[in-house]
Amino acid sequence: MTDEAAIPAGIHYSELRQGIVFDGVLVRDLVGLPLGPRPGRPGRAAILDFLAGNSTLGVHLVELTAPEAEGHRHADETTLLVLAGSGTLEVRQEDDAEPVQVPWRAGDLLAIPLNAWHRVVPDPAAGPARLLFVKTSRLIRKLFHDGDFNHANPFRFRLRYADEPGYFAIRKPGNYGKVRAHVVRDLSAEPLAADPDAGTDVAIVRYQMGGHRLLDHALVEVAPGGSVRPHRPLAEEVLVILSGSGRTELTAEDGRTLTIDWTAGDLVAPPFGWTRRHLPTGSGPARWLRIGNGFIERVLGVKGNTSLDGELPVRDPGPLESDRSSLAAEIARAEASIADAAPRAGDES
Repeated sequence: MTDEAAIPAGIHYSELRQGIVFDGVLVRDLVGLPLGPRPGRPGRAAILDFLAGNSTLGVHLVELTAPEAEGHRHADETTLLVLAGSGTLEVRQEDDAEPVQVPWRAGDLLAIPLNAWHRVVPDPAAGPARLLFVKTSRLIRKLFHDGDFNHANPFRFRLRYADEPGYFAIRKPGNYGKVRAHVVRDLSAEPLAADPDAGTDVAIVRYQMGGHRLLDHALVEVAPGGSVRPHRPLAEEVLVILSGSGRTELTAEDGRTLTIDWTAGDLVAPPFGWTRRHLPTGSGPARWLRIGNGFIERVLGVKGNTSLDGELPVRDPGPLESDRSSLAAEIARAEASIADAAPRAGDES
């Protein structure tokens, strides 16, 4: 890696976070990376939350050799990528429901529904399980500044998961060309579709997972000689390299540059606000999983696969004041419709 931007990188133990914290933009060899203890918790871990100065995206690398003693809930969106091992994810919504057993193995991607009770159970016969959790936990902490809101929140998000039979086997077309699937098996074998808008010789599949509204998931593959076009998403993101090798070229607004060479097993966290371009450098294609926290685009009203690409939306106010000539008629129409209106379960505005 050549670093012309002088971004500091270091490793330290955080008593507050109770774990080893990594800085920088690149973490090599997630499967072989030595991990530190987690006081009061099973297994070992590395905290990758602070890569590239991230402040809203939680990223934890965890190794388990035994099941979690107890299940738990948390009010942040969470996606789980299995890097090594196999096991089962136990999930339920209602306290008296029998947990669903969701099997997993290396290469699988699973969504944990928001605030649903769950427990991770590795298979000891398969060796240590190494798992990457990507979460919106840091955004939740920034907004509410109280850990109990996340970990002791009694609200049940039943619109996302209500113990429906077959929930984790769903795979069907979703909105805006995405695939709706709460578990994706073997990312290395997933079929992708050409996306010329994303660059040259780029293929992508995007997922709607777990009812998540903030976490975006995309599987990307670029053929030799191709590249993802320069872009600047308004989202913190991480790229987990699944196969091949390549390079990410980063450019800051002030002209500073940063070039990162990566290979299969690495994790790249491009800094927010920097333009990035990705391209393979090996003889074969490069494939990676991109997970981003797109809450900025969500709250600004951007839908589908559209990215603001660093530019804020145009908010032309149009008229200075609404024309009130139709106000009385519209009030009458609204009042007439109230009796026939079905109760709304939620506000999607």
